[in-house]
Amino acid sequence: MPMFSVQRIDALLFCLGSSERNSYINIIVKCKERTISDILVSCMQGMQLCFDAYAKLAKIMRPCLKEAASDSQE
Repeated sequence: MPMFSVQRIDALLFCLGSSERNSYINIIVKCKERTISDILVSCMQGMQLCFDAYAKLAKIMRPCLKEAASDSQE
């Protein structure tokens, strides 16, 4: 189960135990904001992993491409 689903359930259970109507809305809104920020952090971490992988691939491919270019010039 994704982390953000667990946080949403926890917030809704807490809302049921609360006595003020206004606090229900505040807690749900905070929960949704936290959920969106968690998703954004996960996406950013995933993008960083992709960038790191492409950087490593570039380091591996650079000598191969230089060698292929020098062979084609000769």
